Amino acid sequence: MQGKSVSQKFFIYSEAYLNSAESLCEVITNSAEKQNYAQGLVVLYLTFHAVELFLKAAILNKEPSEPLNHKIEKYEKRYKNLYPGKRFTLNIPFETEYIGLQPTEIAEIEAEANITPPDQLNRYPVDRSGKEWNELHAFEPYTFLKELRNMRENFNSVKNKIIKG
Repeated sequence: MQGKSVSQKFFIYSEAYLNSAESLCEVITNSAEKQNYAQGLVVLYLTFHAVELFLKAAILNKEPSEPLNHKIEKYEKRYKNLYPGKRFTLNIPFETEYIGLQPTEIAEIEAEANITPPDQLNRYPVDRSGKEWNELHAFEPYTFLKELRNMRENFNSVKNKIIKG
């Protein structure tokens, strides 16, 4: 890693997390014993973190002094502003779309629904106060493995375009 830019390091880590998610998902598809929600959550967490790191890498590639946090929604918006156009479109499995709603309406819906941040939902079985998450949970490894493979191709293609400028 020595001699690599911060952006390059984030791309490398993103790929490592995505590799791990794909490997574990393959194990799950091949083992009835491992086909459970807890195993699936680990795949989702690794994938979520891979996406977060990829977005950070892309942003830091153009804006090396960009402040960092864990708000993937913020990074998605920032990424789209820095890299407009179809050639930079990312296929991210964690997006929520609110078609036809204004930002204030979206904020109201999200506040009322008390939506759990995905980075927390995929890491812990309960919230900070020990309460169960208020969502339905499911994980289907066969379809998600295909999603991961498509995501890898998409990320590699977009990363190459970002690096070439």
